[in-house]
Amino acid sequence: MSPLPVPYFVYGEVTDQQNKDFVSNVTISGNSSSTSVSEDTDSSGKYQINIQDYASDGDTVKVIATYGSYYTSDTFSLSLGDLPKEINLTFKVINEFYINHVPDKYVKINYVPGNKIYVTR
Repeated sequence: MSPLPVPYFVYGEVTDQQNKDFVSNVTISGNSSSTSVSEDTDSSGKYQINIQDYASDGDTVKVIATYGSYYTSDTFSLSLGDLPKEINLTFKVINEFYINHVPDKYVKINYVPGNKIYVTR
């Protein structure tokens, strides 16, 4: 891999799907091949990363947002004619519910619609 000849900024916003609020302090990673660069979103959910030294023209780049156990991503094909690149990410709706498995004790469950929940005892 040879570095890009110019800075290549990937920028955008991270929001919550349910209430459309911006999410701050989210770790954003730009991955290409075996290299990556990371940055956190600011207090208004915005981020900007420079992948100049981490990707080559034509690479497939995956932009990943992680916050605790939450995760979302988007992928694009890097093209020098496409400067800069805007990638906005949205965390899926997380539903919370509680199970009373012992009197007066509750377990909080985070559920992403479409995923299965298994209960064992």
